[in-house]
Amino acid sequence: MILKILHKKKKHKVVLYPLLLIAGNHALQDIQGVWKNALEKEGYTVRIIQEGLLEIPEVQQRFIVQNSL
Repeated sequence: MILKILHKKKKHKVVLYPLLLIAGNHALQDIQGVWKNALEKEGYTVRIIQEGLLEIPEVQQRFIVQNSL
């Protein structure tokens, strides 16, 4: 389904970002081993962001504010 969408929109570059609070080795290995390889095989240029959402200061702040209420 994703490949159809990318092809239809004529996109050639893809950024893979794990939508996980903490991106552990297992998640990153899946992204690198499965998704990246599959997309590159189809001719896409792939960039991987190797961090979890909690490594982003704005997300951290949101969690701190929400949990202190």
